[in-house]
Amino acid sequence: MLSAQNGEGYCGQYSTKGIIFMIKENLINDLSVAGEKGRAEGYLFEEQVAEAINEAPYKVTAVPAEQLVESAVSSRRGTKNKSDIEVSSPKMDTPIGISIKNPAPRGNIQIQVINRKNLLAQLGTIKKVPKEVEEFCNLFFGGNLEDDCRRLGIDRYGLLDLQWERRRNRAYWGSIPQEYQEAFLDYFNDSEVKKETVKTVIKKGVTTLPGAEIMLWCDSSVAGKGKTEHTVAFDIDKLVESICKHEWRTSYRKPDSFDLDKYVKSVFKQAGHELPDKLPDELTFDQAGHEWHERLTNHESPKSFDIDEYVKHIFKQAGHEWSPEYKLNGSWKVKGKLERKVKGEVKAWKVKVSYPDEASECSGLHLGPITLQMKGSGKKGTAEYHSMQFNASLNAILLACPEAVIHKGSVSELAGLIDEGKLKGKKII
Repeated sequence: MLSAQNGEGYCGQYSTKGIIFMIKENLINDLSVAGEKGRAEGYLFEEQVAEAINEAPYKVTAVPAEQLVESAVSSRRGTKNKSDIEVSSPKMDTPIGISIKNPAPRGNIQIQVINRKNLLAQLGTIKKVPKEVEEFCNLFFGGNLEDDCRRLGIDRYGLLDLQWERRRNRAYWGSIPQEYQEAFLDYFNDSEVKKETVKTVIKKGVTTLPGAEIMLWCDSSVAGKGKTEHTVAFDIDKLVESICKHEWRTSYRKPDSFDLDKYVKSVFKQAGHELPDKLPDELTFDQAGHEWHERLTNHESPKSFDIDEYVKHIFKQAGHEWSPEYKLNGSWKVKGKLERKVKGEVKAWKVKVSYPDEASECSGLHLGPITLQMKGSGKKGTAEYHSMQFNASLNAILLACPEAVIHKGSVSELAGLIDEGKLKGKKII
């Protein structure tokens, strides 16, 4: 139970996952790693939810769920339980597992990180995983990209994006042979495989347990994180059913703006060259990149602008030879104006760009409100580091799956629903 501590800097003590945590305010406020801070806040919120249920005037009891449980696909060690707490009532045959989320306002949070081998092993219990699907996952989620390209006879490693693919040891969708793309979508959009994927992500993980019954989110858009008065609860089985109405599709990086000067500097740095002292204040170019005949001054906007040709032009001015491996992003269409922003002595081209829907820029996929991407920055080359990361936001789930909502309001009110028998056994009625 949460209890105040006498002593400067302490904001509380809580017991969760079988461990007593002493949380200091300065620790939560000053953690340099955002992930660690988020986990600490998440554990504290789980304890606050359990405390709110136990203190509600009803005959319900909440306790921390056992966290390391038996894995369904590996005998090496335990795997994480998707239930954070378990709630019991005399009116229920068995406890209800609750998975708890504590996002930042409008936040998209990680809901499952899983080693791709473990997920494929789990899906293989439902339907055999084709070899092409395994190879797609090796390439798309990364690990040993150069070795995989060589092993599969993919003669394009040297042409892959230096920053976003080779340095991250993974390939974009469009860099992967079409046969592997199609195999992945065919398999993951199979109805049984899709259902098992979603159940693994939000309900049971790769455990031997039946899984959580309720997903409880803090609605941080109302009053911030960690508020048990403002929550939204979903029936997980209904949520799985609703999400599975969607199909897996590709997602594209589409930033709102692009800093041209930073881009040029990054290319020079990665090529091992010193940046010229002065970059041109005027841009001259044509779409084909042969003659730089049109001048951009006084906020004149072109219909299109080949960024890579501009970078090649700067390389030539600096006396360097261009190499195809320096190409990072390809060409984009200019959206709106290409303007020179001047603040004091700092001058930078702020380019509004519109990414074309080309698969080469696809680094993730989505299934309704759930997105899937590679975990990690890719600076490590191991397959274990490049796991599959599933993300979601409360707003996206509410928009896509309104029928799965069973409660909006305080945790104490949710305890009342349980006590009234609205939740019985492992089935919501």
